[in-house]
Amino acid sequence: MRSFEHPMNILSALFSLAMAVCAWRLAWLSGWDAPLVVVCLVGSIFVILSVAGLVRQKMMLVSAGVLGSAILLPTQWGLVPMVVGFGLFMLIIGLKLFEIIDKGTSSSGAEPVSAHEGTHKSGHTTRDKNAHSSQTTHRGKDQ
Repeated sequence: MRSFEHPMNILSALFSLAMAVCAWRLAWLSGWDAPLVVVCLVGSIFVILSVAGLVRQKMMLVSAGVLGSAILLPTQWGLVPMVVGFGLFMLIIGLKLFEIIDKGTSSSGAEPVSAHEGTHKSGHTTRDKNAHSSQTTHRGKDQ
């Protein structure tokens, strides 16, 4: 799955940059209309987020940036870039979820720990610690 991660991040960051270029071009063609410039400024924050995610190799930052830039940055093509950006977002999130699930199933074959059982620094699970504490309280009552 790692082989798809980097090209997907690059494609998404380039999409965000292209959206920013189109939005700022539209702001220029409209004569720097104030509401449009404000939307372009806010959308550019998401482009920066997307590029920062690419540099730091964080898929979630890239996906947040591509979704924000696709939704906020206006272009002359209407909803098409929004749909493409949402598709890229869903693809990145799907790849990340597949990676997380794949890590969970490729472990050493040990029984997974349930959500109610945590592992402490000593290596014992919460269930082991609770069993140990109940044994000590019973011993205390017997004495």
